Amino acid sequence: MAIILVCGCQSKKCQNSDSSAQEPEQCISPVEGSGALYERWSGKSGLMHTYYGEWSVDVGLPEADKYLERRGTTPWLAPDFISSEQAAKDSLAWAHDRYVRWLGAASGTIHFPFYPDEWEGDLSVWVELRPKMNPSMAVRFYKPDGNGGRVWSDPLTTDLAPGWNGYRWTVPREYLSKDGMQLMRVSFPGTYFEGEARVSAKFVRMGVGPAKGGSGKYKIVPKQANEYAGPKRVLADTLDAFGIRSGDQLSRFLVVPDKSILRFYAAPGAWMEVPGTLRIHAQTDAEKTELISVALKPGECWQLQEIDLSAFAGQAVRFVMTFESDNVGAGFAPDPEFRADAWISEPEIRIPDDGGLARARLSMERAKRIVVLAIDNLRADRLWNPEKRRAVSTLGRLADDGILGIVMGESKSFVAMETSVLTSVSADVHGVREPGTHVRTGLTTIAEAAHEKGWRTQFYSTSGMIDESRGFAQGFDVVRQLNKENVTDTSDVLRIVSGAVGNASEQSLFYVHLSELRLPHRVDAEKMDIWGVPGYNGAVNEAAMNNIAVMQDPGTLDCQQFEAYYDAELSRVDDAIGEFISTLPEDTLVVLYGTHGTSLGESTLGYEQGMTPWELLTPFVLYMPGQQLGIRREGIARPAEISASLLGLMGADMPEGTQTVFSLHDSHPVAESDGLSASASMKWFYRIRREGVDTLFTTGLNGELSHKDEGAHPVTIQAHREMIP
Repeated sequence: MAIILVCGCQSKKCQNSDSSAQEPEQCISPVEGSGALYERWSGKSGLMHTYYGEWSVDVGLPEADKYLERRGTTPWLAPDFISSEQAAKDSLAWAHDRYVRWLGAASGTIHFPFYPDEWEGDLSVWVELRPKMNPSMAVRFYKPDGNGGRVWSDPLTTDLAPGWNGYRWTVPREYLSKDGMQLMRVSFPGTYFEGEARVSAKFVRMGVGPAKGGSGKYKIVPKQANEYAGPKRVLADTLDAFGIRSGDQLSRFLVVPDKSILRFYAAPGAWMEVPGTLRIHAQTDAEKTELISVALKPGECWQLQEIDLSAFAGQAVRFVMTFESDNVGAGFAPDPEFRADAWISEPEIRIPDDGGLARARLSMERAKRIVVLAIDNLRADRLWNPEKRRAVSTLGRLADDGILGIVMGESKSFVAMETSVLTSVSADVHGVREPGTHVRTGLTTIAEAAHEKGWRTQFYSTSGMIDESRGFAQGFDVVRQLNKENVTDTSDVLRIVSGAVGNASEQSLFYVHLSELRLPHRVDAEKMDIWGVPGYNGAVNEAAMNNIAVMQDPGTLDCQQFEAYYDAELSRVDDAIGEFISTLPEDTLVVLYGTHGTSLGESTLGYEQGMTPWELLTPFVLYMPGQQLGIRREGIARPAEISASLLGLMGADMPEGTQTVFSLHDSHPVAESDGLSASASMKWFYRIRREGVDTLFTTGLNGELSHKDEGAHPVTIQAHREMIP
């Protein structure tokens, strides 16, 4: 651990912590150091959970979105702003310049992390709201059932009074899960219209903490504006920081990347009068470990802390930050007025080494031609896992000699990924998640951006979904919809593209969508003799291929036979790509990726459409003939990063805030459909449904078969849940 002393104020009171120094050290402002920023601790990347004497959340604030059940599952409506004028008019002194959240149905659910064993004494839950016309309300917790599962608790009920009020109940500790993953539901007898929206209630705040004031109704009182965590400006400096009072707590969940460092600044509060200790713990599903304790004294300079996290690489961790003043005992004891005893800057994860990606980028900048191969139905494990490479002699070699990574689709349909690659923006921006959706003409495609730098572009597709009629070929100079020309065989397609590459001038971009690797699989009899199940006479055969997608609960031999069909056709595609690569000039950059994967028996045979790891995780490769890079890029990328990388190589403009695959960063891979969301890291794949039913899978990229993990992994689940914006 390295400690650097810096200072955020210009007062002579700022000095080195060494009290024996003859002269005060010259204080400087904290500045950003070198190294790639991996993850921010707020905004879309996650939420800094604050416990100021209790857990509570202002439901209308932006960070409350992390606690509410995902959109499409419970109808939490957009926040409603209460102006100062409206507050004065309605005698709502406590509510001016703040947001309240509507619930548009008879019930609403929130997730939040709360560890009851960290609190002593009785606990209470409170809800502050204004009902529409409902006479009563019930609060339930998704409590442990004693058998490893969960059930909804008996309701905590109350009669409701008109207007804005708070309601408090004592919470039996058996209602709260010790693993910290809490699920709470508020429900009402019915909903009513308010304007054009159906609403049951408007909410101000919810919380759980030490019992106070007894159960029942209470009046909502104004909150001190500075009671909330931040970010706040510290002294005269421009550093964003979070304040901590003695006994309070900040926490954050995340999956730790390889070779990473936890980095933050710490400083005493402006009103600190006695020394204290800032402590940071790392809690995994297995244990809790103290990482560092930092002694802070009144008037000290800012201290830069850097903690090596290599021991936690690949693990999901809850980082817990607390401060203990020398004259205050342990436990939660908030001051009447919020005055921070200590401040910490927004902690971040840094990766000092990018694994050679920056050097690889420099070598690829000399490419005069770029060929993009989008391979429909290519699974990630066929390149990432050496044990699954029996059908990919060419693709495996390209992966070993180039940059190999994993990309995660954004929807159960591959049109979302293709649109992201073609437009360099995520599905949240372009909006194409389902087949048949037209790509908006207002979006800038990779072809249009390349034109600005003098590149010529050509578009080839064998897909009836990825075609010019729906806007996918927007801006390309040459467009050929080869399936309409009855050309779908990969060998025939790539022979056409090879001729075009050979005749093209320098600075030419080719986009090629290959659709051969789909049901029904066309097989090579010789390879089936090698890979097929000996003597197999089950349901998986050529005649059943057109209907194989509906085959549920296949047997072991069925899965093996279907996998042989998949690999047999994959080998045809691989051979064709090998022949194509051999014809390319050395200054050609080949970029290939899978548009989506398929289930080979993990749950069904064929297209499950369930947003599982074997469907959404696909490989990508950047390769140039004659180069041997051998880079396996850590972290899972987003589709838009592939084309953003190409725009960077061409010197073309990229969308604001765009990231590329040439630096290690947290890209927050996320997929969504109606009522279903997912996120992923290299080790874990997490899927969330309604009713608190969260599913954790392994990704299956390191030699394991992807499988559902039924074990208790609350820290891992919470870390992945927070990756979903």
